[in-house]
Amino acid sequence: MTPAGRFSGIGRLLCAGAAALGALLLLHGCASPPVASLLSVPEPAAIHDRDQADAALAAAAASRAELLPQWRQRERDCYARFFVTACLDKLGVERREAEYRLRRAEIRARAVLREAQIQIEVRDEAQRLDSQGRP
Repeated sequence: MTPAGRFSGIGRLLCAGAAALGALLLLHGCASPPVASLLSVPEPAAIHDRDQADAALAAAAASRAELLPQWRQRERDCYARFFVTACLDKLGVERREAEYRLRRAEIRARAVLREAQIQIEVRDEAQRLDSQGRP
């Protein structure tokens, strides 16, 4: 007797439903929540002055501090899944994309801060030379 022949019509439906539910539960482990904490980090093109640069650096540090424990927990959760490698690969892609965005904002903010510091130093040097009477 074939396995399908052992069950009546309702039994077949229940087996099919259980198999579909099992597959859904296995794949659900690969789904991940959206990274909401990156929303507070400004785009690099929007950073133009010291205040914006300081705020961007603080937002990036706060986002990273919030994301690291989440990533560690999600990595531990991946090891409980059937498709461990797929889950870890997806998490790795998300981490690299988030780190790339954070790093771009930090680089732009530090460049703005360096430029502002250079302007201050040039202005101070010009004032010092004016006060000494040198051209």
